[in-house]
Formats: sequence, C-alpha cells, structure tokens
Amino acid sequence: MPLLLLVLVAVAGALYVLLSAPDYGDINADGLKLGKTAYQQGDVDAAVTWFRLAAKQGDKQAQYLFAMLYRDGEGVSRDDVQAVLWLKLAAAQNQPEAQYQLANMLEYGRGVDVADLKAAISWYKKAAVAGHHAAELRMAMLLSAGRGLAKNDGQALAWAIKAASSNNVSAKSFLQRLLNRITAKAAAGDAAAQFVLARMYQQSDGLNADREKAELWLRQSADSGNAKAQYHLAELLMQRKSKLTNQIGQIVQTDQINLTDKTRIIQQAAAWYLKAAEQGDIASAAKLGALYALGQGVEKDRAQAVIWLKKAAESNNPAAQRNLALLYAEAGDDTSAFNWFDKAARQGDAVAQNNLALMYVFAHGVKTNLVKALRWLKVAAEHDTKAQYNLALMYLRGIGMIQDEDAALSWLKKAQAGNHPVANRAVPKQIISEQSAPIQAKALLAILYDLGEGVVPSETEAESWYQQARRLGSRDARYNLATLYYRHLKFKQAFALFMQAAKQADAEAQNIIASMYQRGQGSKIDLKQSAHWYKQAAELGYAPAQFNLANLYRKGEAMQQQDELAVNWYRKAAKQGFAPAQNALAYMYALGRGVVLDRLQARSWFAQASKQGLTIAAQNLLLLQQNKNTFTLSTYAVDVQLRAAALHEKPLDLARHLLSYHTPRLD
Repeated sequence: MPLLLLVLVAVAGALYVLLSAPDYGDINADGLKLGKTAYQQGDVDAAVTWFRLAAKQGDKQAQYLFAMLYRDGEGVSRDDVQAVLWLKLAAAQNQPEAQYQLANMLEYGRGVDVADLKAAISWYKKAAVAGHHAAELRMAMLLSAGRGLAKNDGQALAWAIKAASSNNVSAKSFLQRLLNRITAKAAAGDAAAQFVLARMYQQSDGLNADREKAELWLRQSADSGNAKAQYHLAELLMQRKSKLTNQIGQIVQTDQINLTDKTRIIQQAAAWYLKAAEQGDIASAAKLGALYALGQGVEKDRAQAVIWLKKAAESNNPAAQRNLALLYAEAGDDTSAFNWFDKAARQGDAVAQNNLALMYVFAHGVKTNLVKALRWLKVAAEHDTKAQYNLALMYLRGIGMIQDEDAALSWLKKAQAGNHPVANRAVPKQIISEQSAPIQAKALLAILYDLGEGVVPSETEAESWYQQARRLGSRDARYNLATLYYRHLKFKQAFALFMQAAKQADAEAQNIIASMYQRGQGSKIDLKQSAHWYKQAAELGYAPAQFNLANLYRKGEAMQQQDELAVNWYRKAAKQGFAPAQNALAYMYALGRGVVLDRLQARSWFAQASKQGLTIAAQNLLLLQQNKNTFTLSTYAVDVQLRAAALHEKPLDLARHLLSYHTPRLD
C-alpha cells in the first residue's frame, strides 16, 4: 500500500506538470506572441523557447528577437555567431531592424571571421530604404566620411534629412554639422557644395522650401561650370516657362510682356542646356535636341536636333531615342525610325511603344505584324492614352483579334480619363498640338451609347459623353450631339449646335441649317437664310447642298428663277455621283430648261442615277423612252446621320483613325 500510494503520487505529479507546462511542440501555438508575453513577464527561459519555436517556423520577427537574445546573452549563452545566423534569416525576409543590426555586426566584425564593410553597407541601405531611421543616419555618416563608399555630400545630406525627421537628437545634431560644413564649402566657391545646397532647398525635404535660395545656389554652381547644376537650372527655368504658359492660357487678352518673358526664359534654359551638353551631360543633350527640333529657345534646326538627340540616344536615353525616331519618321526614313522606336520602347517609353505598334500595323520600316503590334499596344496602354484608345478601337472592330466590345469599352473609359488640354478660348492653339485620345474616347463612347453598340442604349449617357467631348473641342461630338437632338425633335437645341458648326465652314451642318430654315425647324421659316446657307455649303463642294441650291434656282424660291444656274449646280453635284442631281440634270436636258434640249443626255443621266438605285430615275427613264414629259424630281436632300466612321466604316481606314505621335516632346 505505501508503495502503491507513492506511485500514485508520482503519476499525479507528472500529470500536473504535463498538463500545466506549455506545449512547446504545438505547431499551432503563436510562438512570437507567447515569447513576447513571457519576456515582458521576466520569464526569459520561456521566451527563448517560444522564440526558437517561432523562428524555426520562419517567423522573421521571432528570428530577429531570438538573434538579439544570443547577441545580448539573455536566457542563452552569448553567441554572436548564432546571432548573425538568425539575423541573416530575418534580414533576408526584409525585416528592417534585423537588416540594421546585421549590418552593424558585419561592420564591426561581430559573429564573423572578418569585418565586412561592403556587406554591411548593403544591409544598411536596404534598411534605410525601408525607412529605418538609424540606418538612414548610418548611411549619411558613411557617405559623408567616404567610408566604404565614394564621398558624396549630396546623398549624405539626403539621408541625414530623412533620419532627422524622426526627431532623433543624434540625427538632428549630425544633420546640422553636415549642413554647416556644406554651407561653408559652398560659400567658399565649391561648385559641388553649391549644387548640393541648391537641390536641398529646391526639393525641400525636411526643410522649408526656399526657391530663391535654390536658384541662387544653382546659378553660382552653374556659373562655376557644374554640368549638373547647369542642367537643373535649365529645368527650373523650363518649369517657370510652363507656369507662365498656363497663366497666359487663363486670360483672354495675352499680355505681350508675358510672351516676351516666356521667350527670354526658354532662351536662357536652352543656353544652360547647351553648356551642360557640351560637357557631356546626356540629359541636357536630350533636351537641347528637342528644343532644336521644336524651335523653342533656339532657331529651329533639324540638323542640330539630330546631332544632339543622337548623342543622347546612343547613350541609351529613351526620350532622345523616341524623339530622334520621330524626326526620322517625319523625314520618311522608316527604317531608322523603327530602330530607334524599338530601342526606346524596350526601355519602357510608352510614346515609342505606341508608335512602334503602329509601324507594325502599317508596315513602316518593318513587315506588317498585327501580333507584335497588339503586344506593344497592350504594354503602352498601361501608361499612354493614345495606346489605350488605339487598343480599344482594335478590340471594337476585331482587328488582329476576336472582337471584344467589353474590352473596348473598358479601354475607352481608361483613355477618356487621361490628361488632355483644357479646351477654352484662352488656350493658345499651339498647346493643343496633337489629336487628343481622351477627347476621341469620349466621343466614341457617346456613339456607342447613342447606338447601343456593346452597351444598353442610353440617350442620357450619350448626351453626357457628347457634351464632355464637345466642351473639350471635338467638332464631331458637337455635330453628333446636334443629330441626337434632331432625332428626338429637340430642334432648337439641334439648330444652335448645327449653327455653330455651320459658322466654322462645316458643309454638312450648313446644308442642315439651310433645310431647318426652309422648314421652320428650330427657327422661323426664312428662305433667304436657307438660300444663303445652301450656297455656302455648295461653294465648299458639298453635293447635296449643290442639289438643294439648284432646286431653289429652278423653282425661283427666295431668289430669281434661273434655269441656267440651276443646271450649273445640278451638273456640279451630278459629276460627284449624286443620284438626285443626276436625275434632275436629266430632267433639265429632257425639257430643254437652262440647256439645249438633248434627250440623249437626258437618257444618259437618268440611266446613271437609276444604276445607283434611285427608283424615280428608273421611272423617268421609262417615261423618256415613251416620249412623255412628266418626270419626278426629289425636292431636297438632307441626311442627318451620325459621324461614326470609326464604328461602321468598312474596311476601317486605320491610318485615319489610329492615333500616333508626330512631334518631339520635352519630357
């Protein structure tokens, strides 16, 4: 019995220990959390066990904390080798504190056979990039001292500013000492130090922005021959020019003084680009080449543009490669254009990618390859609005791919949301230099909603998109909006928009306005105005208007009846293949009105109109053969139809509808 009692007590004790002790083998246990709790409660041994468990399971925070226990000898024997081992595991998982501590141990040779400053700097930089303030400070110190890295006050200052943003006393103290040293060197005429200060004030990282001081130091450094300062001074001047351009665009009456200032500023910028480019600064060479190509700040000079752009392009500057390609394309050298577009495209230049795609479409400098064209369009469309519009059009029409209206709609909506010039009367015309993809996308979206192509038809949506495109300067969107109003019998609104187009020499709109005056749609009946607008459109060569004007002369409506003039305008329209005019001209010959009676001519023109499917012409031809003189004529010709060639044109004229870049850009 005593022995049995003893055994029972032992078993009970074992069970108690077993049930009350933590299960360190439980893979579901949160070792990191339990380890932190144990450490906070002073149970370092339990913390070691839990951290070890979580560290072995790959938890980077546990690996870092476990390493620190080895480094400091808490709960385990101090072991820098083990500390480095676990720090490496955590650092490899991008744990910034582990990266910093590992760098520190490598720098001072702890836990490794030999100190390794190069490896230490690599880990310091990783931690600093992740925002670790102590690592930022260490990078600043190493760069300032030129220890393990080339001495670089500019980079040192940048890291010091970041480190000091944490309000760390040491970082702020170091920043002030570094700033004092750089300022002293700058004041003594050190061009590099002047440039560092200028960039600091210009970027205003951690300091109050001071544009005046930035320009002061930039000019001093540039005057001392610092190519980087010369480039950045030119950039500053170009930014000032852009702001001035925007200000000019906001006023109706352009101030001549502002224009003079703008010219002077860009000339100064060009001069600084030239100084830097002559010293071999590639970015400046690229900008200078673009200025020569555009004739901004310097006389337009294609030869000089090519020289400087080629210099930068051969040094792999993508903007220069793309601009050089644009010059070659403009000159008709498709092979050279293709090669430079290809180089720029492979470096990620979206403009080049879009144009390269179109070269594959049109076989410019390369064989047609729609597969490659679409591949480049898809890459460019991630950033470029013209590529987005082009890709949408390809999906919409099923060119080189299966037609996909949903994909087309998606890309159109991306394209319409892109940047575009604000269309208003005060914006100088030269600012809107190329067809805008966002405007085109809005206009096409309106047509899709208007006709219900790939979407549920919606007058409201169509009107909204037409209005947006119209306000941004799309004449076709304005015309289509007018037709939308016309179809829904909103004649006053339609009349107002058609009149705007008519006053801008849109012959179709002029013909419609004339018809609306003639029938009292959206205005009072006014036959004189009707005749005026028919004549305007007729003189622009618009066949339906020539026919309508001829009708007025034949009938003597709003003008003296003159058969000779009627015949003249009928003939102009008939020669363009306009069937109603051919039928009417035949009528005049058949009756000898305005011309010598000539039934052979009448038969010929009736036959031509009949071949085009004009039923009344076929009937008139039969009556002519029966020697009868009662013929039927069309009264007027007005066709109010959407301008939707991009949607319905067969085959689609890709050269007309796809958007490309033609002008070098300053970017």
